[in-house]
Amino acid sequence: MVGALTIGTAGEAAAHWTYSYHGSDFTSVSYEHDNANVFDMECDGNYVSVDYRLMNSTSTPRSVTDWDGCNRGGGGTGFLPSDVYKFRTCEANVGCAPWVYPLDG
Repeated sequence: MVGALTIGTAGEAAAHWTYSYHGSDFTSVSYEHDNANVFDMECDGNYVSVDYRLMNSTSTPRSVTDWDGCNRGGGGTGFLPSDVYKFRTCEANVGCAPWVYPLDG
């Protein structure tokens, strides 16, 4: 299993991007906390998702997926109606990184 590393940047909550890594795959939440991005950077056939919860609905599971299973450019972006409460990178057939809380930074 690929080890998971999660990195959140420090600084003002409204002025930074926050990232989560699972191997070479990664996800991010914008500095305004209103969009989530996912990038599948490994050509292993496993798609990658950003699994997230919003501030206005912390128990409702949501996700955006990069379906190609390989680094073919692009990725996926979700434009969100509320700030992200928490998120993590998940790779199909492998697992998920720990939760990241972008508003804690």
